[in-house]
Amino acid sequence: MFSEQEHEATFFDLGDNTALVCVDHQQYQKVVVPQLIDMTYKVHLGLFEEDVLLKLKTYNYDVVVVSENSDLANLKQVLRRGVTEHRELYNSFNEMLKSVQSL
Repeated sequence: MFSEQEHEATFFDLGDNTALVCVDHQQYQKVVVPQLIDMTYKVHLGLFEEDVLLKLKTYNYDVVVVSENSDLANLKQVLRRGVTEHRELYNSFNEMLKSVQSL
């Protein structure tokens, strides 16, 4: 019912509420995803480590749902790496923006 392909077809527009759901059992996806959709979130599924990392690099999510039983064994490292890369990218952008604004 909630396949990866269906949710990958969901494109985000500026101002959308966005969610990444990292729940490996379809029975739990069937509970979580419809509730997020009812709350006007556009949802992507992240089912394995590299997929999650790619999505965190590509999109900004308002909500990330992670099942404690998820097969994402290194999720903490993945999230830490994603946050670090995000900060590095936007730190240089913010520095450039500050210098342009001061002109």
